[in-house]
Amino acid sequence: MKVKLVRQHPLKVPSFFEKNKGTVFDIIQKREGGYDVDMAPLGKPGELGWMYCSEVEEILDVHHDDIRALFRAMHAVGTATLTTALNAAEAAKKMDPAAGIFVAKLDQPPVIVGGQAYSIYGARVLCRTATGTQPFVTPHLHALGVEPYVFKDGVGEMNFGHVLTTTTEFRGIVVATTKSVIWDTPVMVRRGEEFLIEAGQVHSFRNLGTTPADFLFACPDSHLVDHDDEHPQGDRYIVRGFQNGTPSHFR
Repeated sequence: MKVKLVRQHPLKVPSFFEKNKGTVFDIIQKREGGYDVDMAPLGKPGELGWMYCSEVEEILDVHHDDIRALFRAMHAVGTATLTTALNAAEAAKKMDPAAGIFVAKLDQPPVIVGGQAYSIYGARVLCRTATGTQPFVTPHLHALGVEPYVFKDGVGEMNFGHVLTTTTEFRGIVVATTKSVIWDTPVMVRRGEEFLIEAGQVHSFRNLGTTPADFLFACPDSHLVDHDDEHPQGDRYIVRGFQNGTPSHFR
């Protein structure tokens, strides 16, 4: 989702609005009273900026109503329901080996978004290990469709980025291609907050607490299948093998 700067805010200098009126920003996170946005349009890619609700207008996605209905369904899932499902998944050792998290599909009716059926899942990222490692969701992206998150318990950070592809040519022929991830500034996560991950956006949540972090996400089945020759329909692309594929502060 995006917002457009449309009016002067009394707490900001007039020159900011005069210079940037009409500029469109990608929303990183919606908070009470406003938005964390990517300042890339002002020449500061990856840097977070704050926009008050009163100074911007949301640019609605063509599937906005469906996405909001999906978020409402996710917020309606009780903490007890989520905890019970994830406790059972952990006891049964139902860990997604590629993502590195416990996942439980919830008994909720699917919601159609952009022609795809979105099911609601619970996810658990374990707490800090005895060696001090903070577990995280393996960084990845999806080429098609958004992916909403709603955090229910625990503390941590969301990390977002994009893939940069560079090529090396020799006499007009491409001899090498390199993929790297450019990471944005991490966004701290609090209970009850929601995120909408865009198609093509690299993402990873890291648990910073001493207890497991539980959250909800919704996606089509293809988002849980790694894309490869045997599964061409899969729409999960792990970026761990790319340059800077894991945020440097994770290590």
